[in-house]
Amino acid sequence: MKKVVTVLMTIWIVSSCATIPTTSRFDVISISIGIHKEDILKEFGRPFMYDIYIKEGKSIEVLYYKEPVRVANCPYIVTTTLYFENSILQKFTQKDRLIKDFEIHKDSIK
Repeated sequence: MKKVVTVLMTIWIVSSCATIPTTSRFDVISISIGIHKEDILKEFGRPFMYDIYIKEGKSIEVLYYKEPVRVANCPYIVTTTLYFENSILQKFTQKDRLIKDFEIHKDSIK
């Protein structure tokens, strides 16, 4: 019985470690300049945040997606920013931020 429990616990621990992907779901292969905004929304769903405005008579939309990514066992949050003019992708950028396990703020400790 102990062997069965040990095997099940090992499988559970190993599978729980693999829940954070090691690459972004946004890549150069799946996204290319000139793609329509509706295709992005179908593929990746609603963005985390967005901006919409008019500039020089063009409708500008900026979609922001956030996702966790693990690199060399370090967790990051990747923000993908997609810039559209008249619903056509013009620019694609990504930024990352390392997630620290425990951030202690000096102001919160008294």
